[in-house]
Amino acid sequence: MAKKKHRNYRAEQARRKNEEDRAYREKVQKRKDYWDKNGKTISIAVVAVIVALVLIRLVYSFFFGPGGSLPSWGGKLRGVKENWVITDLSETSSKKMYFKLGEMEAPEGYSLDPEMASSDENAQTFYYVADDENAPVAKVYVSGVKNYTAEDQLARLVDYGYYVETSGAKKATVAGREVDYAYFVFDPSVELDAEEGTMMYGSLCFYIDTIKDSCVLMMIDSPKGLAENVPSEETMLALAEDFLPLLTVVEK
Repeated sequence: MAKKKHRNYRAEQARRKNEEDRAYREKVQKRKDYWDKNGKTISIAVVAVIVALVLIRLVYSFFFGPGGSLPSWGGKLRGVKENWVITDLSETSSKKMYFKLGEMEAPEGYSLDPEMASSDENAQTFYYVADDENAPVAKVYVSGVKNYTAEDQLARLVDYGYYVETSGAKKATVAGREVDYAYFVFDPSVELDAEEGTMMYGSLCFYIDTIKDSCVLMMIDSPKGLAENVPSEETMLALAEDFLPLLTVVEK
């Protein structure tokens, strides 16, 4: 009777190991040969894609700002006009996002006060001073208000403002426009080192809603003087008919 042959498992395992090692070396060599042949082309292609993506982003930011904001380049806004009301409406200070909230036409007989310009060089506010010191309206100020609706901002001003008198928050139609407003009487004589009651003035504050739950302020001030010379709310509202139409607000 023939004897049963026994398999040499160790020899078989060694053979399989040698085959796996040889296959692995061949695979590695194929990869090396492929990279030696095409590596430069692949590297150039990868760099080209990265450069293209960066350029696309730069071109996009040149023409379009994030979230519909105004485009900028090198920290400066592009394509804006001098009469635009521009305000930063970003939620964080790390990345500012400026939006056009309106346009302001310069009132006749008034000049911009450069000393009252916004400290933010990209924001645009307007502080007009009457050329005639006897004008019934001495100053007109226009600015965007960030993240507060007209009603909310006016309520804050009425609740926390430092004034002598106020009409309280009101809604009205002025120059054909629905506005939230309040009339205030201020006396800054102490701050100006003057006799109390000699530097009083009236201030009519209009707030108009715009985009992103924000609003635009137009403030109209009477000349400073004695209490008996401070105009009434009705007088200031009548004077506002000449100024409010100069402001165009972006609709929300």
